[in-house]
Amino acid sequence: VEAFYHGNADKSDAQHAKKLIADMLTKSGSSNNGLARKKYPPQPVLQIPYPKSLEETSTSLSQALPWNLTVPSKDPDEPNTAVEVYIQIGKDKLEDRVMIDLLVHMMDEPLYDRLRTQEQLGYHVGIDARWTHGIMGLCVQIVTATHAADTVWERLQEFLSAWRQTVVDQSPADFVEHLAGLASQKLDRFDALHEVTD
Repeated sequence: VEAFYHGNADKSDAQHAKKLIADMLTKSGSSNNGLARKKYPPQPVLQIPYPKSLEETSTSLSQALPWNLTVPSKDPDEPNTAVEVYIQIGKDKLEDRVMIDLLVHMMDEPLYDRLRTQEQLGYHVGIDARWTHGIMGLCVQIVTATHAADTVWERLQEFLSAWRQTVVDQSPADFVEHLAGLASQKLDRFDALHEVTD
């Protein structure tokens, strides 16, 4: 059994929780060695197929991102629309993880400024790194009560195209400033328990 126990608790609380879990496993027919591998809950991660690169074809960005899943709200009176764009990068590697963190660091403020402040596209606009069972990615989330999902998607595509050129055109000094900013952020002390957990 592998677990992470945190919160307003001490070691004896964690030991008590460990005993409760081990007792439940024993009563369910498992040994104290944990569940058999075949009884592990499945944790599937799918690799999303990607079309030929944009350089090899005349495909536009909108045509090159083929997977669009629309899920209607269970509440027909729900006024909000949530758009999440998930970009899979690949299997977890330290170098790629640092690059993803750098992209998030570089894109966070301009994304918020353009889509939230200037265009008032949604009341929640953000980007973050995502790690799902060893697969790395980027996730942009926009929640709005005033725009349809198609509009949000189009505006996000416009931002990404413009931002890509901004990255290409930036000076070496600006790039180094982003690197130093990310390094400084990594060295900050945690302010809350959820940050330590993350």
